[in-house]
Amino acid sequence: LGVSITEGMMRAPSSFQLSSLLFVALLFVVKTTLGQKIPFKIVALGDSYSAGSGNRDERGIADYVPPLGCNRSPTAWGAQYADSLRDVYEVTFIHKACSDNEVKHIFEPFLMEFFVYGDLTRILRCPTRNDTRTVIQAHRDPEVFFERVSPLRCDRFITPQIEVVDSSVDLLLITIGGIDAYFTEIVMFCLIPVVQDATLCRRWIEQSAALIENQLKDEILDLFRSLYVKMGGNYNHNKIVLVDYPYIVMDSDYELRNLNETLQPAKVLRAYQQDAKQTYQDIVDEINTEVGRDFVVCFNKTKDIFEGHEPDPSFRTNPDGWIHEEILPRAYDSFHPNKIGYTKLAEGLMLEGTFGVVGGAALVDAKLVAHIEGSYAGVMGRDVVFKAYGSYDGRGFPIVAYEWDVDGDGKHDATTEEPVLLHAYAKPYSGFVGLKVINDQGEWAFARAFVLITEET
Repeated sequence: LGVSITEGMMRAPSSFQLSSLLFVALLFVVKTTLGQKIPFKIVALGDSYSAGSGNRDERGIADYVPPLGCNRSPTAWGAQYADSLRDVYEVTFIHKACSDNEVKHIFEPFLMEFFVYGDLTRILRCPTRNDTRTVIQAHRDPEVFFERVSPLRCDRFITPQIEVVDSSVDLLLITIGGIDAYFTEIVMFCLIPVVQDATLCRRWIEQSAALIENQLKDEILDLFRSLYVKMGGNYNHNKIVLVDYPYIVMDSDYELRNLNETLQPAKVLRAYQQDAKQTYQDIVDEINTEVGRDFVVCFNKTKDIFEGHEPDPSFRTNPDGWIHEEILPRAYDSFHPNKIGYTKLAEGLMLEGTFGVVGGAALVDAKLVAHIEGSYAGVMGRDVVFKAYGSYDGRGFPIVAYEWDVDGDGKHDATTEEPVLLHAYAKPYSGFVGLKVINDQGEWAFARAFVLITEET
């Protein structure tokens, strides 16, 4: 990802910017005095824990909304937390989290499923490969788009999560990294009967720990750097709340044995998750030092909230469990919080108030903002029209240059004076187009969008 945040956005605020912030502060006082609510925009991103996978009602019916397959619940912990602020704020809540999403899916479309020749109706709905209108406008869910991979296969995607993030966001809530760090494999070989194995459990935990330290830590740091730019840098006082995961097993001396070794899965797993919790805190400390403010808050009380309510590793059901233990028939719910668990987590966040965020980021326009409209798809040899009409400087400084990086290598390939670029790709490409806008003060802002270029059939 490699987004630099040390140039442009880190410039000391001018007297104009300071006066703008003072004006906004005065506006808050006036609005409060008049009894009007301050706008407060909350966005939830991330994986199945943010989405609300496992949140079912008393009858066991899934409390999910589209898109199909995200297991996105309208009463997930983020939504309940947002609702708790509505008496004081004019809350806007955008729920974009999706099950099985990794760090990369914050930036890239996520392949939900593919249809083959057996599902002829859906295959016929798929656009042809040379149709650049990959988003089916007639589809009831605007997040969903399709790509024809072959005459007999059609892939269904959801759009990148980061598309809902901009400088109007006051608070961004996220759980991320579990799927990247082999959550599924660890659960399978450490906790699921029949397939669990002491050696495989230990190896997957060791492999996960190494991945977190050598790769995932840097990926999450880069994610926060990109979100920092998207959320307005130091011109805003918004924040990210990185929410820790609960322990996936209660403390126990239960042992796994095979011919080669004996392992206490609960002890090993909880120690591993405690180390991961500290890594989260290290990431937060590093990004906050880098940007010079408390931009990311690590909510690290989740494990304490769920203590004693986790699954029992010896296969006895925990009668006070707040995490699903069943494997079938709803395997995707397993080892995710149930309705009580999500409510308890939301209540824990409610005790933190707004994490020090005043609200009203949508009112603060004293910044330079780069914006590329949507995601793009096309075919080799045909012009793709990149548009940046949404870029602006809220202080009135004119934008003098648009620098475009069409192949994602970090170097600009074209510069325009107008917020539009026509570019034809000579070969297939799946990646990002980057945009750097520069105002007449020498300040800059950065944005990017996903691009998919295929061969013409």
